[in-house]
Amino acid sequence: MWPERIPYVLETGAGPEFPRMFRAEQLFPHVRLDDVPGAATASMEALALPDLSGKRIAVAAGSRGIADIVPALRSVVAFLKGRGAAPFIVPAMGSHGGATAEGQLHILEGLGVAESSVGAPVRSSMEATLLGRTEDGIDVWCDKNAFESDGIVLCNRVKAHTDFKMSVESGLCKMMAVGLGKHKGATAIHGRGVARLGPSVLSAATLFLERAPVLFGLAIVENAYEETMIVEAIPPERCIQREEELLREAKAAMGRLIPKDIDILVVERIGKEISGAGMDPNISGRPMKGALGFEEIASPEVVVVLGLTEHSAGNAIGIGLADIATLRAVRGLDFASTYTNGVTAGDIRGCAIPLLANDERDAIAIAISGCAPKTAKECRIVQIKNTLELSSIVVSEAYFDELSKDANIRVLSAPEPMRFSEEGDLERVGAL
Repeated sequence: MWPERIPYVLETGAGPEFPRMFRAEQLFPHVRLDDVPGAATASMEALALPDLSGKRIAVAAGSRGIADIVPALRSVVAFLKGRGAAPFIVPAMGSHGGATAEGQLHILEGLGVAESSVGAPVRSSMEATLLGRTEDGIDVWCDKNAFESDGIVLCNRVKAHTDFKMSVESGLCKMMAVGLGKHKGATAIHGRGVARLGPSVLSAATLFLERAPVLFGLAIVENAYEETMIVEAIPPERCIQREEELLREAKAAMGRLIPKDIDILVVERIGKEISGAGMDPNISGRPMKGALGFEEIASPEVVVVLGLTEHSAGNAIGIGLADIATLRAVRGLDFASTYTNGVTAGDIRGCAIPLLANDERDAIAIAISGCAPKTAKECRIVQIKNTLELSSIVVSEAYFDELSKDANIRVLSAPEPMRFSEEGDLERVGAL
């Protein structure tokens, strides 16, 4: 389907110019837990729980790339077994994995979540039970295996959402409203439109807590280095209030791009485990159409995506929020997974195909041409591994004097020529 090369005319004379680049380290608050399983177990032990002997407990696991998801789930399973329960894992990821049981099982396996790693079997199904309808007309669903269990344990990271700003965003509430709702629940919530997404998640989670057998939630908060800084077991009656508090802590600790007024943002990889939007608009400044609360986040003039993560399994949601991508990036695109995710979420733009470059060298050259009348040397370029791992960056020489004086930036090298392989691949952040 995709051509081997696109016969556009790009180079003239000696060819395009590129700026010199330098390595830098962004410095963020660095609070972390040394013993995540121990902290999780201690927090669960403090809960006032009923007798769990012989009870079948569903433990919900999502599709995000949470750093300590396996140790956290293993701790939950061990704790429940210690109380005499029979735990099992259920995927809680809405329509991800192409909205199939096999696809969702594959996503969990890619995250390292399997019976051999967490100590409990995984029961993947797209069957869902209708819990009822909220006052604002939203049907709320629950994974059938989870609903028919004797209790549900939610296990998710609390963080800023990619589509809305509210008192609760991405966390335990969204796992109830969307993740455990499977494809039907995700469709019901997203069908209200992105402007209503936040209130819809909150009202659906409130009804879920009333009608589903939620035992407790295990909330995880990460710092800017993808390390766990908080892990806390929360009883159902405090889930919403405590999530609001944890979200504020998560936002204060999250990574960001310190360089301002970016002309070109180069994102080496996008993927579902990086962000539900493929690349986090809290970083890229490129939210889906209609998303609220992102007005203060500046958008670069040009965003370039070089490829997809391996774990994305071809789900290229978010690639349409870039201006330029490579042919290699779209060759790995799985239309069924990408379109199912995008249509369910109402993110049509995120599924679109941007301008395609034959290789990464061309992609950067085209981006620079899009910043005219600025010269290559004047272009303010930031290259990142992805929108989650932000401590190491590569920055163009136009930033050198400015960032050398910033207390939150450690400059690691002098500006050097931008380097490409013979195949036109840009040298990676981690390789420099």
